[in-house]
Amino acid sequence: MNSRFFLLPLMVVSAFMARAQGPSIPADIDHPAHVVQVQDQLDSIVLSYFIKKSLESKLVLSKELDSLTIPEPSDSVLEMRLEAVNSYIPLDYNDKTKAFISMYTKKKRELVPYLIGLSEYYFPMFEAELDKQGLPLELKYLPVIESALKPKAVSRAGAVGLWQFMYGTGKYCGLSITSYVDERRDPLKSSEAACRYLKELHGMFGDWHLAIAAYNCGPGNVNKAIRRSGGRTNFWEIYNYLPRETRGYVPAFIAAAYVFHYHEDHNIGIAELELPRLVDTIVVTDKVHLVDLASELDLPVDLVRELNPQYRVDVVPASDKTPYKLILPLETCLKFSDCSKNAYVLYEERNRGRTTAPNTRSYRSAPSVSGKAAIYYTVKSGDNLGYIADWFDTYVSSIKSWNGLYSSNIRVGKKLLIYVPKDKESFYASVNTMSFTEKKNISSHSSFSTSSTTTSSSGTSTQSSSAQGYITHQFRSGESLWELCQKYPGNNVNDVMKLNGISNVRNIKVGQIVKFKKG
Repeated sequence: MNSRFFLLPLMVVSAFMARAQGPSIPADIDHPAHVVQVQDQLDSIVLSYFIKKSLESKLVLSKELDSLTIPEPSDSVLEMRLEAVNSYIPLDYNDKTKAFISMYTKKKRELVPYLIGLSEYYFPMFEAELDKQGLPLELKYLPVIESALKPKAVSRAGAVGLWQFMYGTGKYCGLSITSYVDERRDPLKSSEAACRYLKELHGMFGDWHLAIAAYNCGPGNVNKAIRRSGGRTNFWEIYNYLPRETRGYVPAFIAAAYVFHYHEDHNIGIAELELPRLVDTIVVTDKVHLVDLASELDLPVDLVRELNPQYRVDVVPASDKTPYKLILPLETCLKFSDCSKNAYVLYEERNRGRTTAPNTRSYRSAPSVSGKAAIYYTVKSGDNLGYIADWFDTYVSSIKSWNGLYSSNIRVGKKLLIYVPKDKESFYASVNTMSFTEKKNISSHSSFSTSSTTTSSSGTSTQSSSAQGYITHQFRSGESLWELCQKYPGNNVNDVMKLNGISNVRNIKVGQIVKFKKG
């Protein structure tokens, strides 16, 4: 353990006499990139089932706070607060830590209530496993910066789950990864594996900051940084020798611990999410489809998926010899024994005569196509479902249903079936031959809108009004979807993402046309 832990109480007095910034750290011009990586994860939490449900209604906070006032505590106050946290892992304050505290309490403060709300479900299971393995409970904040408490999170590098295991590390830690099951996404099993791995890393370095850094970039990179620094074993002293993506990792961890302890001091409340307060585990001994099980239990299928994110294709591949577990709300577990046989039968009926893998898509009726003409659109480079829905004046969900799409991912060259009004068939068919620039301005066509504004060469005019009750906005540099939802009342981030087929708010490109409901 770092010896500075014992010196922290002695430093409190001196913190007020001089602006103590913790260890001296060389300037790092790349640091903003580290903040952006954590912001990416934060932005992605709006895809969580529990948060989607909350976004459908008005946000409810557990405490009345003046959320419009953003406090500006001094460096000395921030440092004193961190020192006051009863943490076994040192929570050092410096300019790096401050940058992440600012990100949580200012730039992304609107997402923090949801993050803390999710922690009410996930933290108890993290703490139980940490306590079982004799590790500091503060390590529960690692999944906050790793995945923003999103069990299906996938990083750009391919790390998966709450604890963001790469494939090789997950296998090394004993997690099963098959076509049906990915235990990296299992909250309980991934927590158990992460704790074992962290314990092993701490045994290597004898320092929690270095163990946390090694969790992010691997022990080999930390050892390399130690050698390059001349044998130093303090995280802040080897900071500039670590990989860029790892330098902000410990500061982000410290900032997460800070915001969970002091969010109310920054007028940030806790979102009251529709989390199951009590859950239980049931054992499944035959193959079952989550859609069928949810129907039998009268539960939303998305809730069953969120509680059991490890099942990659909605199928629990259980048998008498290889049983699997399911987590369900406690009040529905008693019903399982009554409906499980029927769910097993439904799976057999669903797959009778199949020779390929089970269907992984949710079954839902397609939108009515009575009186409409069927045309095919060939996906081009740069297209996405949001664009295509806008060009054909329809919904992303309709295109998915017509084409049996489970996700918003589409490949270049794929032919999409689209139903359009018969009296406009020729115009819509011509979309297939248009250039991307022509299609981008298609919402201004008289067939689509009653009024519009033309984008000038300077790009200052960016919106048009659709006859279908929508406003289209051309996304500009520096804008965020959350800010635009405030600009166009009656919209929320989740609904706009669904409407435009956006899977990640960070993927919106400058110049992209985004559709909003009219207020």
